[in-house]
Amino acid sequence: MMHRLARPLAVALALTAIGTSLAAAAAPAPAPCLDRQELTAIVTYALPSAMDSAMTFCRPHLSPQGYLAREGRGLVQRYTVAKPAAWPQAKAALVKMATTGNDPTVSSMARLPDSALQPFAEGMVGQIVADGMKPQTCAPLEQAMRLLAPLPPENTAGLIAFVVTQTQGARPGARPTTRSRSSLPLCPASL
Repeated sequence: MMHRLARPLAVALALTAIGTSLAAAAAPAPAPCLDRQELTAIVTYALPSAMDSAMTFCRPHLSPQGYLAREGRGLVQRYTVAKPAAWPQAKAALVKMATTGNDPTVSSMARLPDSALQPFAEGMVGQIVADGMKPQTCAPLEQAMRLLAPLPPENTAGLIAFVVTQTQGARPGARPTTRSRSSLPLCPASL
């Protein structure tokens, strides 16, 4: 059940798909991987955008008197406070994953100023979350967000990273399979 609840939140980690798709096309060098600290930084940065997107999608599928309708905006605001501190490590991890190939477009995107790269990353997270949502995931997601709300943002991000590493079952550099569509290239120490 925890895996099912973590999936809508973990879909925000799909930002690393840029890196994994490039890694697949790269020369047969060892694929880079994310350690738990890098994964936590990505989650910390992406979580407010993911939550906002999920709430927008779920609004018509949930009670207007429910937790997200009453407390959701405040929760997103509280998690947004942690984004600036997480950005440098999240950006470094994403750039590491994205620049493994020799694609000049990705390399030039990695050199964009933060003011241009951050809105792009947030928009991408929002779209990935919206595309991955289903109406039946809204009620469990609302319950999970209500249960996680008392935690500080860094604890929530750490917990999500922990759940992802424990439930993913991927090996370092693993590519997504039909069994695990959201496999991330996690470093062995993170598993």
